[in-house]
Amino acid sequence: MRFLYTLLMCLLVQFNALLANTIVITDDDLQDDEYFWTSDNEYVLDGMVVLDPGGILNIEAGTVIRGKSTSSDGTLGAILVIARGAQIFAEGTESDPIVFTAEMDDLDDSDDYTFTDKGLWGGLHILGAAPITYTTPTTISEQLSAYADQSLIEFGGTQENDNSGTLTHVSIRHAGSAAGVLFEEYNGLTLSGVGSGTTIDYIEIYASGDDGIAIEGGTVNLKHLSVTFSGDDSFDWDYGWRGKGQFWLGVQGPDGDRCGEHDGGVFDGTGDISRPIISNVTLIGPGMDIDTSNAAPEALLFRDRTGGVYANSIFTNFPNAAIQVEDLVGQADAYDNLQDGSLLLNCNYWWSFGSGDTWSELVRTLPMFEDQSATLLIQSLEDFDNQIADPQLTDLSADPDLFDPRPVPNSPALTAACALSDSFFEPVNYVGAFGSDIWLAQWSGMAANLFFESTLTNTLNVTDQPLSLEVYPNPTTDFITVELEQEAVFRLLDVNGKLISERSYPAGKIEMDLSDLAPAVYFLQAQTKDQIHTQKVVLK
Repeated sequence: MRFLYTLLMCLLVQFNALLANTIVITDDDLQDDEYFWTSDNEYVLDGMVVLDPGGILNIEAGTVIRGKSTSSDGTLGAILVIARGAQIFAEGTESDPIVFTAEMDDLDDSDDYTFTDKGLWGGLHILGAAPITYTTPTTISEQLSAYADQSLIEFGGTQENDNSGTLTHVSIRHAGSAAGVLFEEYNGLTLSGVGSGTTIDYIEIYASGDDGIAIEGGTVNLKHLSVTFSGDDSFDWDYGWRGKGQFWLGVQGPDGDRCGEHDGGVFDGTGDISRPIISNVTLIGPGMDIDTSNAAPEALLFRDRTGGVYANSIFTNFPNAAIQVEDLVGQADAYDNLQDGSLLLNCNYWWSFGSGDTWSELVRTLPMFEDQSATLLIQSLEDFDNQIADPQLTDLSADPDLFDPRPVPNSPALTAACALSDSFFEPVNYVGAFGSDIWLAQWSGMAANLFFESTLTNTLNVTDQPLSLEVYPNPTTDFITVELEQEAVFRLLDVNGKLISERSYPAGKIEMDLSDLAPAVYFLQAQTKDQIHTQKVVLK
């Protein structure tokens, strides 16, 4: 009966796909030409599909791309590869994201595939011509080594600003399957030698079977990056990556490994090391009540001479230790980089780790390490304003509906962050990936699987409101008058909970000018010492 049910479901999905103008894409279909994938079709990747050098792939907002678990010839799972010298322009929007997912994923059913369904197809792999740390200037990708034409799977070079295209509002779901090569697996998203001319912003990797994102050298920068429920590591860097990142969320489930596995280069003594600069990260572990023997031994691992910076970030909810920095006797390693500042963790919150609540308990060493007490590491953490303190995130419940990684009002994380002297980094007055806005709430696989479903409404207190907050005229075209009996902080929010303005006012009657805003529904929130009052405001 189960076989018959599965067969019928497959036939139903395939029938629905036919209605949606399904186009099967094989490797022969992408050469060195320009292609346009549009939202009125669905595209099914069959096997390893490589866009040849010189090719350009344009993907319209709202387009769905699916990957087969096994190619038609029974050899490889589906993966889309953008070769070095080719470009992809996948430019989704908040209301119309571009979705890469498994062939049989019913996007209209939140109970179909969840965060436990991983490794159902390959993923997206981009190869670039930016510098890497290796014995040669270029190399082939091991994950793609089964591909017949080895010249098309090379990455690396000398072009720091190499441009592989643009990815915005792209959700990659249920990827990370076995690559069909011994000991190799695909990741949700792999960036190999990708340059800083590439734009990557608002990207989600959801329920990958292996690493969520693997960054193999290059200089690529990444903003608004979410990696959740990966089967291995959330964020993995190697090959001398020298890019920047801001606003990253990582959530590990009980079957994953570390949130961060960070390497300097493939070989310790070869070339320069990884030195990314990353700010405003929130990394959340699987909780304190799982089997610690099967969980990752630490949240973050730095090894193989890696450098790098983590600033203004939050690390919390892990069952074991917080951090390990490799410290091998008589060898150049990541631990040495603490001394010259090329490995730096500053202005971060560390909270709720199973190993304890002191630095000596949060730091993990191994028997072969030179500094068994991790004295230098602990001193560096203390000197650069790291805190063992509760960032007071709203709700890290295992119930997706309640999950909310934003700081609560008046959280210590809603304070001025340490400034970074680089125009890439947006100056914000909070630590972690989120302030008042959940930038994943409208377009992500997490939202599709009912994460955040009630958190915005609950936080806005739209229901069960006292009537002491008077707002008129409402609807309005420009100005509103507000009356409240107590001094309050007033916040104007859009329907997604994004903060538009914030200001303190005394008790009494005030007038607010909304004439600069677009017509829409907003929420006016007044927070007093005792409670929060919220009123819907309609601007015509």
